[in-house]
Amino acid sequence: MLVGLGGLLLRGEGFVRETLSRGLDAPVVVLTAGPSAERWAKRLGADGSVEKPFRIPDLVHAAARYLIPADGPLPAA
Repeated sequence: MLVGLGGLLLRGEGFVRETLSRGLDAPVVVLTAGPSAERWAKRLGADGSVEKPFRIPDLVHAAARYLIPADGPLPAA
């Protein structure tokens, strides 16, 4: 999941905590402004982070680390 930490109804932090507490088995990559992205990822138990503003290739690279090829081996974590 790509999750922005800001939000109007449920902030990204609450969303990540609630989702993980329900046992969702999916990688989480947080998106947030400034140099705090990596710190937030560690704090929330997320698998990765991308700092805003980001370039599209940076976002694609972060997401691609967790893709499972239909006909290939699982990627290394």
